[in-house]
Amino acid sequence: MCAFDSYRARERAVTRTARDIIGPPDPTVRRVVFFGKAEFGNGSRGPIARMRLICQITCLVLTALTDEYRTSITCRQDRGPLRRCAVGSLVFRCANAQSEVDQDAQCNVLAIYRGHAGAVNYLMCGIALLL
Repeated sequence: MCAFDSYRARERAVTRTARDIIGPPDPTVRRVVFFGKAEFGNGSRGPIARMRLICQITCLVLTALTDEYRTSITCRQDRGPLRRCAVGSLVFRCANAQSEVDQDAQCNVLAIYRGHAGAVNYLMCGIALLL
């Protein structure tokens, strides 16, 4: 009985996480979810199983598995490399946003959070995959 209760709790957690990722239902919007490595949480019962979560989301919306290689360290504007603003910081700046680069080649991304850069680049990878 304890094993079954544990299994039900894990399944509820996966379903709740899937619905949180997708958001509230809206019949006028067609949603697509892009996945890469997708590791979620490390709560009291451990991390949520990746494949279970992907299966649950796939039952609800269109799901695409994409490659997330270098998405959080690539500039979203000119695809150049991002460099840390300070040691240990999660805020980056584009390597082409420095003053010694030509005005034509200069990028205007002076500071961007690593997670935001990864999300935008991940979206672009997913759209390219769908096209």
